[in-house]
Amino acid sequence: MERLIENMKALKGQTPTGTDAEVLAYIYPLSLEHRMDSDWTKIYLYISTKMVASHKQAEIPEDIKVESLNDY
Repeated sequence: MERLIENMKALKGQTPTGTDAEVLAYIYPLSLEHRMDSDWTKIYLYISTKMVASHKQAEIPEDIKVESLNDY
């Protein structure tokens, strides 16, 4: 659904971008194949926190919740 929404925005002239759901879809299988370092883990948890908050289906435990990333 998010990809469809992005495509509709692109038809109206906005620059198309990847969605948070797509980021999770690409990172999740990688996390099963290889160990992720702390930077990738923070990115994964940040996107997961955003997705869960946007869908309001569950709560991310406070000890793994990442609500912001630094510029690095």
